[in-house]
Amino acid sequence: MKKHSIDAERPPRVQYAALPWRANDGGRLEVLLITSRGTRRWVIPKGWPIKGLRPESSAAREAFEEAGVTGMPAAAALGGYGYAKVLRSGRTREVQVSVFALEVTHEAERWPEREQREKRWAPPEIAAELVDEPELQLLIRSFVAGALNRCCSGGVAGQAVQELAAIGLVAPRAKGDAASAGPA
Repeated sequence: MKKHSIDAERPPRVQYAALPWRANDGGRLEVLLITSRGTRRWVIPKGWPIKGLRPESSAAREAFEEAGVTGMPAAAALGGYGYAKVLRSGRTREVQVSVFALEVTHEAERWPEREQREKRWAPPEIAAELVDEPELQLLIRSFVAGALNRCCSGGVAGQAVQELAAIGLVAPRAKGDAASAGPA
């Protein structure tokens, strides 16, 4: 196994990621994963900041380029995770990723990286098992009521909260009681 040196003297680089989500035809919440180009691991769309774009817009642009989805990005990050990126030089650089929920409203038939990646819609509990980064697993598992209520449209968010409550990821809430929604 090839060893990579980590450039620990430099601060972590920043990337922005989208956590694309939708309610499927049955009303169940799903998140979208894609494969990385190099290792073919399951990841979420992410990339370096794009000059002139706000962080959530950079994340949305990456979601289109890497997964062919467009939609409404949340203005505030859901959270973040770190990973060690292997650069072309062979060195490893620490990267801190801010993740923005992206309510998917359209899937394109063609997009820039279509031939380079696979994509898969999955329920959050399965998606969390498919990714390698522990912090990203936790973030996907905690993509629940509070985040949905803060960032996404009410009707679909309410259905998603009910679904997550049914599988034990959030506490059930009474009708009209937003205060009782939260992690189980």
